[in-house]
Amino acid sequence: MGNILLKFSKGIEKLGIGKLLSRVLNICGPLFVIGFYTLIYYHIRVFCTVIIAVLFKRLGVAFSLMWMMAGGVIGLNVVFNYTMAMIIKANGPKEIKKIEMMRSRYKNRQTKKEMRESERYEGISSEVKQTMRYRAKSLDDLRHVW
Repeated sequence: MGNILLKFSKGIEKLGIGKLLSRVLNICGPLFVIGFYTLIYYHIRVFCTVIIAVLFKRLGVAFSLMWMMAGGVIGLNVVFNYTMAMIIKANGPKEIKKIEMMRSRYKNRQTKKEMRESERYEGISSEVKQTMRYRAKSLDDLRHVW
């Protein structure tokens, strides 16, 4: 997908319409936002004026209130997610990048299996080392002993 977008952007640069396209998108962006919130407003208006009146008559009070709560939660979720998608930059918050770096550093660190025996059992007596090696073996490794 990234390769296709790269070819597309190079083609736009060759045609010389990059600045024009950028200006058109800068104008269309706020228009899409206004259109979205207008659509949400009319949706809520129709729900409050038409559907609520019919809902109570058809379903009763308990089910009507349940459906209204579910619709309210879903509506708030849609508006919140759309607003946050507009506010947060495309490359993501700094905290997410920091967490990803910490996760990759933790993932790439030396694990117990990669440690040498001398590092693993440093400062322990030889009898304890033998016991630890025995306990670390799986049942398949011990079948020949039994």
